[in-house]
Amino acid sequence: MMNSRVLLVVALLVLTASLMVQVARADDDPALALFKKGGCDTCHSISALKVVKVEKKAADGEAPAEEKTAATSDKKKKDAPDLSGVGLAHDAKWISGFINKTETTKDGEKHEKRYKGTEADRRTLAMWLATLKHEVKKPAAVEGDGADKKE
Repeated sequence: MMNSRVLLVVALLVLTASLMVQVARADDDPALALFKKGGCDTCHSISALKVVKVEKKAADGEAPAEEKTAATSDKKKKDAPDLSGVGLAHDAKWISGFINKTETTKDGEKHEKRYKGTEADRRTLAMWLATLKHEVKKPAAVEGDGADKKE
């Protein structure tokens, strides 16, 4: 009788440990890994998944971001969007073309950089991005910040 109780406790411990490992693996989404490996997180965030932009490292001989000149900052383009809701507006085929620089936005803009991974990785990434259908709430304008003024 005692052996069966010990065996039952051991079995429960093994089951609990295996469930914890499965939960940890869910955080290691291969498509998210492609997103990060491709450097997508240097421009884009995915707030719904708590993915934040990472600071781009300066190349050898290049000034760190905070030391760049005013001339460099004049070339600054608009911020890349949070991709939490990209799947609400676009399907995987369009996203794949966009990150391959063969599709454009409604404004005629192309993606800043072509995805440099394999075609299979690009399709995997695009299919995953198309599943992101979380509404992104824009912060409300703060009174006096000039956002409510018309010029």
